[in-house]
Amino acid sequence: MNAPYFTFMPLHRHFDGGFGAIGDAFKEAGDQLGKIPASDMHKHLPATYLYRHAIEMYLKSMIVIIHKKFDASSKRPQVLFRRKWRAFDTVHTLAGLWDCLKSLMDKHANALKSTSLASWDELDACADWLRRIDSDDPSGTLLKYAGSGNEIADRDKESFKPMSDVLIEKTRASDKFVKALILEDSAGSVEAFMLDYSPIHDLQVTISKCVDFLSTAHFSLRCELTNGL
Repeated sequence: MNAPYFTFMPLHRHFDGGFGAIGDAFKEAGDQLGKIPASDMHKHLPATYLYRHAIEMYLKSMIVIIHKKFDASSKRPQVLFRRKWRAFDTVHTLAGLWDCLKSLMDKHANALKSTSLASWDELDACADWLRRIDSDDPSGTLLKYAGSGNEIADRDKESFKPMSDVLIEKTRASDKFVKALILEDSAGSVEAFMLDYSPIHDLQVTISKCVDFLSTAHFSLRCELTNGL
């Protein structure tokens, strides 16, 4: 087992074609962005997107590593997405990429055990996280566009949420400070929006756990299976 020499080499010379190093770069950017004070409006989206993309890169890296190490003579690994088989590097579905990786690991389980000290069965711990993320963001667009095609998730991620008439009255009657915009027309009709300080909290937590887990797994795989390259 060698140190991760790949970190000092150009991307095109990496055993995995550079997927893992790009994942590391996006994760580091997400870590740093999360430390910077920002406005309350939608600040959760960029860092969470960087983490989500890092997860995708780690999965693709591990797919390449296992495929090239044990099955390089076969065609490129395929992912089932929207009822069609597609080359793994052309899709963004995390659940689909996980299924592809898991299939390769099961296929080459004996070879993995004989060439590695790690217990790769522990990777199964991230399966539920990946499916949870994919349920809201199967194409990797939720966190980088205002509209991703998933209307429920799009409304949930927004920093400002519509206020009901009841909530407006409760807010006016309370002594609590809130950030809100209340619009009232000449006829007395009211429309209001209040800041949600923690939108998509559960999704953020899931993505954060998953990227940390896969970062460590990817590092271990590089050291054990690719001679650090």
